[in-house]
Amino acid sequence: MIRLVFFSASVCLTALFNVSSHANGIFIPGTPDIPLMSGLEIDITDDMNFDTPVGQVLTFEAQSSVLTSHQIASYYRQILPSLGWTCQTENISCQRDTDTFVLTPIQTKKPAVVRFEITQTNAQ
Repeated sequence: MIRLVFFSASVCLTALFNVSSHANGIFIPGTPDIPLMSGLEIDITDDMNFDTPVGQVLTFEAQSSVLTSHQIASYYRQILPSLGWTCQTENISCQRDTDTFVLTPIQTKKPAVVRFEITQTNAQ
């Protein structure tokens, strides 16, 4: 019983910490819970968003004059697991249920440019 109470308290504190750390409320367009890293600007002229019978595909580039692509990748490698994603260690390719998140560096030095590709599969 005591273990259950400690486990429940730890889950609640983790959820509270995650909510407060994303309190800025700015998310990647088309996603309800993937935060846009501070210092990134999305280039909406290059986005491709389309719906398919099985889900939605979002692709777009983001750039930063103050961050490197390594810093951006490190941020998402750290933050996504706290949101339920399982990420590969070699690159930023993450899976949550049937959804996929891929971050690809386009330009590694400042100004950094990265491509996001998010596939959201409809629940069957």
